[in-house]
Order: sequence, then structure tokens, then C-alpha cells
Amino acid sequence: TTPTPTTAAPITGEPTTALPTVAPTPSPAQSTPTDPPTRNPAHVCLTSAQFVANGNVGAYYSFPGRSCYCHGDPHCTPIFNGANHHFQGRDSRAYVYMTACPDSSVEAMPFQVLAKHYEYVTNGVQTIDYVTLKLFDGDDYDTPYLVHIHSSSFVCTYKATDSTSSDVLTRQSYDDNADICVAIAASTATPIGESGRFSVTYTQTASNRVDVTLSVWGECELNFYLKDGSGLIGGRNRIHTLNIYPPACFRCHTCGLCGVFKNFDGGAMPTCDGGQVIVDAGFGAFAYDTNGNTYDAEHCCYDDPACPSRRRRLVDGAGELYAPDLGDFVPVEACSDDVESAVIAAVTTVREAVDDCCVSLGDEGVTCDKLQQAVNLDACVFASVANNVALIDELVQTLFTDKVNDLCVENDALIAAQIANGEEPVPLFDPVTLLVDEDAEAVIAATQSPTSQPTDTQSTTIAATSDDSTSTTDPDGPDENPSVASCIFMVNAVIASAVSCMFM
Repeated sequence: TTPTPTTAAPITGEPTTALPTVAPTPSPAQSTPTDPPTRNPAHVCLTSAQFVANGNVGAYYSFPGRSCYCHGDPHCTPIFNGANHHFQGRDSRAYVYMTACPDSSVEAMPFQVLAKHYEYVTNGVQTIDYVTLKLFDGDDYDTPYLVHIHSSSFVCTYKATDSTSSDVLTRQSYDDNADICVAIAASTATPIGESGRFSVTYTQTASNRVDVTLSVWGECELNFYLKDGSGLIGGRNRIHTLNIYPPACFRCHTCGLCGVFKNFDGGAMPTCDGGQVIVDAGFGAFAYDTNGNTYDAEHCCYDDPACPSRRRRLVDGAGELYAPDLGDFVPVEACSDDVESAVIAAVTTVREAVDDCCVSLGDEGVTCDKLQQAVNLDACVFASVANNVALIDELVQTLFTDKVNDLCVENDALIAAQIANGEEPVPLFDPVTLLVDEDAEAVIAATQSPTSQPTDTQSTTIAATSDDSTSTTDPDGPDENPSVASCIFMVNAVIASAVSCMFM
């Protein structure tokens, strides 16, 4: 029996709003600094080339990671380390997908990426409504700049203190601050803040897709896209695919619901306050935990003195295992049996037509398998809620076929670029191998116990990072349970000697 739908959601093939509804301003909302920003070299993780240039000081791990690819209601398959989860959340809250790890700091990664969820079915599935960048422009963490990004309706910015509300959740909400959110012009780098630390560039690559680049310090970029596939729901399109590419500089600092680069394919990931939580790919307590597995925006923040974690440093009890809790929450199943069988048949037929594309991604079709399983549920839920089985073919096209085609276009472009650079082509989802530098292992064995204190101004952080073209592939591949290692070395700027190493 299908529960009575609580949200009737018409679904159209194209978004009804093709362009931002607020006219862009020709000039940035904030003034351009007169002096170029300064930057501490501690903010960059080492590549293998930098490791060698630095006299082999520190540790280098070749772990390029994968995109954090979240779609539907939402299924994050995969997150950065190749693991998968189906975190839903509750009550249309905002959740932190990227933030500085507890053993790092806001100085090393001065931004957060939030996704505002939308409760598509009451006590049931959620979707991604829009993305918010929280940018910490200097030492005053209480007053970040906010950039709200929607695929077709708005890309705009304001300073948190310009909001009339003192509540951190209200002042970071687009809907509560739309009147002060200044539109950002497309296809141009717009400075955000006063220090010159940040700029945002976005391109309206389709009527339902924006590609965004956040530039930090003028040299470190975070790239992602937001694409709608739902049609109009409650005034705007609210079912998005969010694809965050592995960042250039922040891999050793990154935590959140997009995971980490510090371990391989699952297991535990850090909580916001320094504990650990087991990543669960099911639809149980992890998917609906009351605190978002500590990544609820109310609990994982810098800019509210009342925030439980306050997220300046590790808190008491760091390292403890966090137990996700449903409490008295009972998730609602909104997929009816008759619709489910029709969806599965439709997706199976389409999968056969795109199988060559799926195999070309490099993981023997595993990515498409996971996407297929997710769409079996998503298309069923959306058609059931709309009470319209005639939508199934359109849903399968939007939620499965179009997504697979997007991945294969991206894969083809990646391989073409590798060949043009004289590199051996490696597909987008080629199995990731964790490689450990032998010299680094010797340093690890000789180091002292971990430190949980912030770095001082005389130290340079040298941490695990990703690959460049000098990396090689381990022919034996990773162990069944590869060791989880991520080292942060405190290196004196003068004598450059390692004094601490942190293991996850």
C-alpha cells in the first residue's frame, strides 16, 4: 500500500526558469582589495613533485580520489574515497558536504560547502534544493560571506551580518534573505569579500545546469556543477545532481558528507567534532540521523558561538565512535509495488543500450550498477508521489540515461586530455590504488604520538595529497582492507624537521 503522498510534484522535461530571476549586477558586490592577499604556504598539500622539491620532507600519498557525485534523493555514489551512502536528513535542513577536518583548521581550508535539502516526502526522501558556499574572509569566523547557487533560478551573495536575523540557520538561508542576495554575473570572476581571498565564477552551461569554480588565494580551485532534473516543485526546481570534483589543494584537509581522501573505499570517516562514524550505504540510522552524523549545519559550524562543536579544534572525546540515531523517527516508504516493477523493467531496458558507455568508465560497470539501483528507487518514488506512471520513461531518461551520458562525455574529455599530454589514459572511475612512499613510511615509523592542537605561526603543514603525472600504479592493487593513513607533519620553517604525524 502506498502512503498518501504529501507532496504532489509535477515533473517536466525542462526547467521552467531558464535564467536567474534576478538581473546580474555588472560589478562585484564587494570592493576589490587594493593590495594582493597574502597566503601562508601551509594551505597547500604536497604533490609528489613538491615532495621531491622539498627534499623528501613529509609524506606523499598518491590518492587522487573520485568526484563526490550526489543525485536523486540523494544518493552519493561515490564520495571522494570511493565509498557510497544515501544520506537523506530530515525536515529540509542544510547539511555540510565539505568542511575542514577536525585535525585541520579553517585557516587551512577557509570555506564550507553546504547543500540545502528539500523534504520531497514527509518523513521520507529528501533532495538537494540548492548549494551554499560559506566563505570565511579573515579571522572573523562569525561573519562569513554566503554564496547561494541554484541551477537555474539564482546565483547570488551577501555577508551574513547583512541579514536581519541573528540566528545562524536563518541568516544562511536563501529564502529568508533573497531580498539582500546580490546576483552574480555569469562567466566572469567575481571577487567575494574584502581581502581578495575568494572569487566565484559560474557558467550557465545549460538551462538546467551551472558549472561553478571557487578560487581561493588566486591559485586553489574547487570545481563543481549543479544540474536539475525535476521540473518545478514549490516554485523552483528542487531535485539536483551535485558533482564536486576532487579539489586541487584541499584534499588533506577535507571532511564532511562527501568524505575524505585519507582512507580508501568505506569504513569510518571523521565526524565534525573529531570522532568517527561508520559509513553505511543503507537507508537506516546513518541516512536519517537526527544530527546529520554531526554534519547538520546547526551542529557543524564556525560562525555561531552557540554551535555545539564551534569547530575551532578537536573537542573533548575526540576519536570516539559516533552512533547514528533514528530516535522515534520512522522513515516513510513512498514507492508502490506496481510502479516499482514498471520502473525496474524500464531501467533494465535502457541500461542495455548504454552498457558500452558504462564499461568505458573503467570500473566494469559498477558506477552504472549503483546508479541503476538508485534510479529504481528514485523514479518509483517520484512517479508514485505524482500518482502518474506515465512519467516513468521521462524519469528514467532524466535520472539515468542523461546522467550516464554526462559521465561518459566527462570520461571521453578526460582521456582525450591525458592522451594530448602524452599520458597513459586512465578512465574516470578506474579503481583507485593507495600508494605509500617508502621514505614517508620510514618517517612515519620514527614520529611521535599525534597532536590535536592547532599549528603555530612558525610551522608549515605538509600533508597527504593527491597525484600528479609522476605517480605509478601498484600492480597488486589495494589490500582487501587497505591501511588507513594520513600524515600531517609539523615542519619548522627553518630546520624543516618532522615532529608529529596523525593517523586516522
